[in-house]
Amino acid sequence: METRANLFQATNHATRWVAIVDAYSSGNLLAPEFNSRGFECVHIQSTPQLPAPAHGSFHAKDFRSNIVHQGQIEETLEHCQQFNLQCLIAGSETGVELADLLSERLGLRSNGSKLSACRRNKFQMVEQVSRNGLKTIPSLRTSDSKLALSWIEEVTGWPVVVKPLRSAGTDSVRVCSSASEFLTVFEANLGKRDKFGQRIDDLLIQKTIRGGEYIIDAVSCDGQHHVTNVWLIVKGVHNNADFVCEYNQLLDHDEAVKNGSVEYALNVITALGIRHGPTHTEIYRTPEGPILIECASRLHGGGFPIYSKECVGYGQVDLTADAYLDVEAFHKKAQAPYQRGKHLFIAELISDVEGPLKGLCTKQIESLPSFSSIKLSVTLGDLINQTVDAFTSPGHVVLTHADFATIWRDYNYLRSIERKGLLYQV
Repeated sequence: METRANLFQATNHATRWVAIVDAYSSGNLLAPEFNSRGFECVHIQSTPQLPAPAHGSFHAKDFRSNIVHQGQIEETLEHCQQFNLQCLIAGSETGVELADLLSERLGLRSNGSKLSACRRNKFQMVEQVSRNGLKTIPSLRTSDSKLALSWIEEVTGWPVVVKPLRSAGTDSVRVCSSASEFLTVFEANLGKRDKFGQRIDDLLIQKTIRGGEYIIDAVSCDGQHHVTNVWLIVKGVHNNADFVCEYNQLLDHDEAVKNGSVEYALNVITALGIRHGPTHTEIYRTPEGPILIECASRLHGGGFPIYSKECVGYGQVDLTADAYLDVEAFHKKAQAPYQRGKHLFIAELISDVEGPLKGLCTKQIESLPSFSSIKLSVTLGDLINQTVDAFTSPGHVVLTHADFATIWRDYNYLRSIERKGLLYQV
């Protein structure tokens, strides 16, 4: 792969290029898709150093060139102009704002920079969605703990959720049930850096909402939004962390339409000014109706688009490529709701132990009737941590079957051997 030092060598302008900003997590699925369609790919790295969560998920081999953004937009634009770019898109959360700005300045299909901050900053997101008449969670952004306590007493009451404004994967998200607990969490997080290396100068405080949690994955093309998958996500309390994901279940499209989740999510996407590309919208379904948790203008992370494609026939990755490069194909797929061919569970592994990993016994899981695959983020000799968020999970197990009862039985068996300490030896 070319480096930043020799990017200005002449390029063949007959070659069609695609630029991807921060091709991390599921963003690493985009370049192979574009390459398979005859396009060359250039990677744009939004920071001088790769953020810690990107290590292991960035596949340099899929790119011919790498542009390292040093904070000077004109310089990065000049690099981009050396290529016959057909589109420029974000691969992951950290690349959204830079992709919006670069694609806008280059005259490519773009969501524009006007609402970029609303697509990354969780407080500005809530404000923008609320301005468009949609129900949102009462929220406060502040670095002042006294102001926060006063607001909680006057507006929400206990408990409340405390989270960083721009992180992901439930990083540092906590539920606080008292002033003393809140102050401990507030002071522990303010001023530290999140998983992407960004300093946390303010925190978001929100009223605690009870309800089923859903994810609506979609792709947009010229303002038309098409839902690719709807998921039920179940979280629990593990290792003193409040929002540890236990499993994701792929639902029928019609089930989410009936409870209003799909319509609400698509309205959120519109409110955030997203006209092009993939989105990942998380909502609570409450007795009063759906309410936004957050919406990200990028692919569903963790490689999930691969698994859902096997059950649906198409997915976010190929539909994203269509939205930018083959609009006719996009509209053909978007004519009808997706149909789930079989049931799909993605069980997140949850470790209650920590230390150097000496053994990982997965044979019992791999012999389950519904077992499809396993993706591990740790190998022998690595330090395994207690699972407190998406970043500290040892991996996930994909279960697929035509019979839901078979999957549910296998899922509970997986949890039982995990609880008995039979999976991880440290």
